[in-house]
Amino acid sequence: MAIIEAHDLTKAYPATGGKRALLGRGGLSSWFSRTAAPPPALDGVTLAIDSGEAVGIIGRNGSGKSTLLKLIAGVTAPTSGSLSVRGRVASLLELGAGFHPMLTGRENVYLNAGLLGMRHAETDACFDAIAAFADLGEFIDRTVDTYSSGMYVRLAFSVAVHSDPDIFLVDEVLSVGDEAFQRKCRARIQELRASGKTILFVSHDLGTVSALCDRVILLERGRVLSRGGAQETIDYYLRQTGGEAGIARLTHDRDEVLFNNGRLSLYRDQKEITAPAGIKAQFFSLGSYHESTSAAWTVSRTGPDHFLATGVMPRLPITLHLEASLDENGLELLVSWENHQHADIDYVAVQAFFPATYTAWFQDGYTQPLPAIEPTALHWANVIPARAGSGPAYLLPDAGSLPPIRIALDSDATRTPVQLDNTDYLAQARVAHVTEAIPGAERPLPPGRRRQAALRIAFASSEAVHDARSAAEAASTVAGDGWSARLERGFAILSAGDAIVSRERHLHPQFRVNGLWIVGQAMRWDPPRREGARILLTGDSPRAPFRVTWSLEPDGALLRLRLSIACDDPIRLEDANLSLELGAAYTRWETARESGEFDVDPQPDGSWRHLNTRYGDGGWIRAHSDTFPALIFELESQLGAGHPTAISTGGPDAGRVIQLMCNPGPAGAFELGPGSHELLHALVRFETEPRDVR
Repeated sequence: MAIIEAHDLTKAYPATGGKRALLGRGGLSSWFSRTAAPPPALDGVTLAIDSGEAVGIIGRNGSGKSTLLKLIAGVTAPTSGSLSVRGRVASLLELGAGFHPMLTGRENVYLNAGLLGMRHAETDACFDAIAAFADLGEFIDRTVDTYSSGMYVRLAFSVAVHSDPDIFLVDEVLSVGDEAFQRKCRARIQELRASGKTILFVSHDLGTVSALCDRVILLERGRVLSRGGAQETIDYYLRQTGGEAGIARLTHDRDEVLFNNGRLSLYRDQKEITAPAGIKAQFFSLGSYHESTSAAWTVSRTGPDHFLATGVMPRLPITLHLEASLDENGLELLVSWENHQHADIDYVAVQAFFPATYTAWFQDGYTQPLPAIEPTALHWANVIPARAGSGPAYLLPDAGSLPPIRIALDSDATRTPVQLDNTDYLAQARVAHVTEAIPGAERPLPPGRRRQAALRIAFASSEAVHDARSAAEAASTVAGDGWSARLERGFAILSAGDAIVSRERHLHPQFRVNGLWIVGQAMRWDPPRREGARILLTGDSPRAPFRVTWSLEPDGALLRLRLSIACDDPIRLEDANLSLELGAAYTRWETARESGEFDVDPQPDGSWRHLNTRYGDGGWIRAHSDTFPALIFELESQLGAGHPTAISTGGPDAGRVIQLMCNPGPAGAFELGPGSHELLHALVRFETEPRDVR
């Protein structure tokens, strides 16, 4: 049964003039000249909305959207026709409607809740929840005439959504709130929708309408032009108003791109894949952020697979140019900008926002899990740094319906590669962005046009990702008799048969230079390269002027490891080692001089604790397991003295490590000059039967 029914609904407003417009249009002169009355705000609207539906209402300004909501809310009466509304209605139509400016926020909560049909006791029961959602702090007990527009909206929305409405009406007033509050409102609307409430939502933000609504009603000059599926109605609206409203849409097969006044949204099978912030540009100048969504946009040329848009920034002397096309290879986006006078710009960024349900990043043969965005995350955090010369990257989702995303950059278009950030906890998004910082020596920038980025963003099939990862693994894996080792960015994963025996940090190098520890995973590594059966990996230190190269070479039952360092300037190397962290299946360790159990009690300070007490030059260390073959770590040659050692790692997730160290002895450090230096040559051996190493 329909909860809202309208039949031939019409609303006309009489032509009236103010006291200063007696002789103007609509005033006294119009009465004498019998000027025709203005067209009705609504003209013969017939519709039915079922209980539990989320319906968007879109259209140009003046098309009758707000008038329809006012009729449903009972704010005004129809001129003719019939309207039936069943159930409690909560509405958020006009800023401050139902508020008394001389009452406090607390008093207005009770006043507004009463207007929505709530009893005093009902308001008492949910007042704390209303106040918490509005987040006004001490302002809840101040008069609302001291409130900003955003505070008005927060309080009005909070009262409306806590009134337990059967029907919730929301007009464009939500655009007054800040971005964080808008996200909070969208989440609350989704909760109401999930609980079976009926929602009518008026907005010019077509991306939000598409995400929130089951279907969409399009109004034009008071008449319903189209209704039905949300995407079909939005398409119709775009065909009618795209060029004028700064809106455009591209489609190809299952994919579509919606451009809405400085922001692009990607869809697959009518489902939005980008996060609510979409894809946009950002400038940072004189301590302020300037978003492309604040520009005045026009679409100067559109087509089924291509458009060109121009946006004039309101507070910068800059015009943005955005060209987009969509084909079987995905979205190609060209972004450039022109400053018309000298401009002090700190940086320019093109940002693509995706949901946090994308949990891994695959690039240059490496797969890197992405950390969860914790409630304590109050700021953005860089997750994948920019790496010059990097190839296409893939954002990989967890199990679900989202497709993998492939991001490629035209390296000739910008001086900076793609990097990835996590947003704060409220936004819950991954941000793939191309950000170019403008050096201080080049600021202020002289007038001119600059090409910012050329991006190709596409949906990738799971098969394509699997093939790419399989090819990368094959290119970075060496294998011998019953074992294999796969290089990742700064570490190697060891397997016995099909089982991975290393864990967490796996097999990795570590260095201490000038008192600072530099771990392999924190270095900037190039893609692995093959020389026959051997694989080499080279990386730069972020803290000291040296590069590290280590190689993995199969030799039957052996894995040969070589580690070398190349210095640009003299360095003081205080320690260098290869560490192998093992899983819980390895319980005992043994050297030529002693043996013992792995003691994995976590250290309160998170430190690593050496378990053996007797050291000697050279030698080996063996790790024993009841499940896997024994594993031997053996030194062939090294810089300085070589010490094998067993270690218990610190922290709550304590682990087992066997390590080969290069010890400088009494000197305290290796003084390395410019050039290449071999640090150590080691062997890793799996064996099913214990035997003497020498």
